[in-house]
Amino acid sequence: MARGRGRGRGGGRGAPFGAGEEPTPEEPALGAGAAQQLGGGAPPLPPPQLAEVMDRQTHLLDMLAQGMLHHHGGPPNDFQRKLEGFLKLRPPTFDTADDDPIAAEDWLREMEKKLDLTTCTDKECVGVAAHQLTGAARAWWDSYCDAHEDPGSISWEEFVEAFREHHVPEGVMDAKVEEFRNISQGS
Repeated sequence: MARGRGRGRGGGRGAPFGAGEEPTPEEPALGAGAAQQLGGGAPPLPPPQLAEVMDRQTHLLDMLAQGMLHHHGGPPNDFQRKLEGFLKLRPPTFDTADDDPIAAEDWLREMEKKLDLTTCTDKECVGVAAHQLTGAARAWWDSYCDAHEDPGSISWEEFVEAFREHHVPEGVMDAKVEEFRNISQGS
């Protein structure tokens, strides 16, 4: 029901509230029982006691909380709490824009170090790491998940293997290692 100072919808001074108006969807018409209580034969029911109202609300909140625990299998927003804690560690993001396999490997190692500081499960680690993928790397991950038979079951080991296979090709890393050796020996 709309309320506000001086913005009533009555017919003006002296007109009864609602005179000549149809009920709106937000103001349902009174049913026969309610109309009877307002002006009809049966005396109105006494208002519930404050203690009754509080007991009902407590019971409803308990039922709601139990339903959330049962539905999610744990305290509500547990993963969100873990993700927020992880983000406080200031983890790096990763995008394949520079196509540098060493940068990809460094990102993966940094993620593993930071994830070791959390209480994330194996599957939560996958979700947290995927949260840090951006741009083309995120597009790759989304495609990987779309093609996966059961994306919810991807383990950390599978994530690492797929990430390295795509972003850190073995031949390229071998060439980088050889290039580093040549630079080191030349100095």
